[in-house]
Amino acid sequence: MKYLIWGTGPYCREKIDRFKEDEIVGFIERRKTNFRGRETILPSEIAAVNYDYIVVLSSHYQEIVFEMVQMGIDCKKIIPGINCKPFLFSELEYISEKSRVVVTPDGKLEYIYKDDLTIQIDSEESWKQIRKLICNEGNAAFIKSMGIGPVGKKYGSDRGGSICRYYLDQFLQQQKNVISGTVLEIGDRNYTERFGTDFSSYVLHFGDSCKETEFDFKGDLRTGEGIKKDFYDCILCTQVLDFVEDITNTPDVLIHSLKIGGKLLVSVSGISTICRYDMEKYGQYWNFTDKSLRNMFTRDNTECEVWTKGNCKVACAFLQGMGYTELTEQELQETDEDFQVIIFALVTRIKS
Repeated sequence: MKYLIWGTGPYCREKIDRFKEDEIVGFIERRKTNFRGRETILPSEIAAVNYDYIVVLSSHYQEIVFEMVQMGIDCKKIIPGINCKPFLFSELEYISEKSRVVVTPDGKLEYIYKDDLTIQIDSEESWKQIRKLICNEGNAAFIKSMGIGPVGKKYGSDRGGSICRYYLDQFLQQQKNVISGTVLEIGDRNYTERFGTDFSSYVLHFGDSCKETEFDFKGDLRTGEGIKKDFYDCILCTQVLDFVEDITNTPDVLIHSLKIGGKLLVSVSGISTICRYDMEKYGQYWNFTDKSLRNMFTRDNTECEVWTKGNCKVACAFLQGMGYTELTEQELQETDEDFQVIIFALVTRIKS
């Protein structure tokens, strides 16, 4: 893809790293200057440049967009900078993963939310309307009226079922076709038996209480001690890494335990309360993001896919100890990447 970038000021410098250097064919300014080792081009010179899109990296993008359309530039080739990550502090309440700003044929801007709601941006009132799609001021009064303590401290298990376990069950149901062959699970074989097919079930146990057999054994995810290499078709590592004190070597331990082509299914906590029982027994050390989990398991010998689940309301409900049945299916399935309650990864070992 070839991009022309309109703007070289502070706004541009905040977002320019989103583009690879070899993708940028030039920078546009109203006067000749140098930026990042290149001489800028004038708006009148745009027609002589071969490009796919013009990205307006200027805080005055609304006026610049209108000017470009008046110049005869195809509106479909113009990208307002507000769409480009990182979203700046001033943009966070107006733009999200589920929205974008597009240019209309007459040079105006439209805000599209979830691909089905469109708002014409033509005044400050438009932006106030847009903010209401992202933020709910009414929540402030509700929170002020709340008591200090949570609804419950059993993670929703006594109120219809844990929100995290609801998402975990969905994830394993979607990935059940890979839970087969020689399968390793951590702690017990609950999920292997619930979701697996045609499997030999192995369990890695912690501590001295394990009665070791061919299929049940003690191992150490920190060092790999006791864990076979190049042996498993599938490993289930669900809600475990939060409680491993030193995870420096753990990703490689798990990856090298797989056969070539083997699959590792991982789930970790994002936004969560302390699990007091496990904190006292094992220690609770980590909460994750999609980026940290992806970085952990992305190697030259792996393919790694990552998903998140959660939104502001779900995160609040989970922290309060509410059950998933107290929320609607629509509320549970609405995903906001800024409120990651639980994160999943599917890791495939593709070579030695």
